[in-house]
Amino acid sequence: MAKIDFDQDGVGHFIADNFLKVPPYQRSFAWETSHVQDLFEDIKNSYPEDYFIGTVVVTGTDKGDYLEIVDGQQRLATINIFFAVIRDLLKKEDNSIKKSKHIETEYLWKESLRDEDKQQKLVLNNMDNEFYLKRIIENNTEPIPTKESHNRLLKAYEYITSFVNNKYANEKLNGIFDLVEFIEKKIKIIIVKVSDDINAFTICAV
Repeated sequence: MAKIDFDQDGVGHFIADNFLKVPPYQRSFAWETSHVQDLFEDIKNSYPEDYFIGTVVVTGTDKGDYLEIVDGQQRLATINIFFAVIRDLLKKEDNSIKKSKHIETEYLWKESLRDEDKQQKLVLNNMDNEFYLKRIIENNTEPIPTKESHNRLLKAYEYITSFVNNKYANEKLNGIFDLVEFIEKKIKIIIVKVSDDINAFTICAV
């Protein structure tokens, strides 16, 4: 019988504590700006109370260091983009370089102690990941979108930047830090970890 584990966690804490991968058979990033807007409006309106954004289904670590995302890609990718936005905004602030680096190493990638190798915290599918890595995670403006999913990733980044800038304009850096901590701890998900894809698909179909 397949082992199934259930847990509850803050979505930011879940990303920080794990390496996550979208398997090749999963669709590309599909959220339009309206979906991203709905999520962040709900986050804003729920502050400072806990807010549940659904269940994430992953398969276990028998395939390597990464958990494979069977259900929950859109939400996890969008939250990961949020952390990239925060990193980029903090880079522009005086005396915030260390804080920017903290966001980067906590939520975006883990850097090897002995060399400069970096391991992404969240890897998208084969169609999206190279663009996502270079344009969002590495903040390189040169890659040009070649697919609709790439455009959606960019639009998500742009909307979240606008959302955070509006928050920042009113509350300065403390508002940014409050928002990061809120998404890390108070935006809740249920994590269902299953040992194989077949049983994960069964859970998603229920």
